[in-house]
Amino acid sequence: MKREYHGQAKKTATTAEYRIWQNMKKRCLNPKSPRYADYGGRGIKICESWKNSFVAFFKDMGIRPKGKTLDRENNDGNYEPGNCRWATPAQQRRNRREAKFCKHGHAFTKANTYIRPNGNKTCRTCQTQTVQRYRDRLAA
Repeated sequence: MKREYHGQAKKTATTAEYRIWQNMKKRCLNPKSPRYADYGGRGIKICESWKNSFVAFFKDMGIRPKGKTLDRENNDGNYEPGNCRWATPAQQRRNRREAKFCKHGHAFTKANTYIRPNGNKTCRTCQTQTVQRYRDRLAA
């Protein structure tokens, strides 16, 4: 494979775009990465041209606008030119998978899910247990 010289990675520093490209590859390709389960482990792939060439990635995505990060428009889709954009944190927050379980392992079923006024989901089982603990403390 011929070496590419793109000027984005030097011994002392790399550009934000180069680090983003490296981290994208790590999440999708390295089973030892802490984020692998959320990306490569669930089948998210990188198109061949981007996987093998930072130059191709940079040509398609361009310079990262200040305050934006790499985002897949279809959260279940791959890293490829038609599915990636530079997105704001607000766009990133709106573009995420739905949780199937709360942090304590209870399933988010229709009967066990409460949607708060701010739009966040809460597990009814956890909410009931929290309220009960609060009442027990007041009674003691």
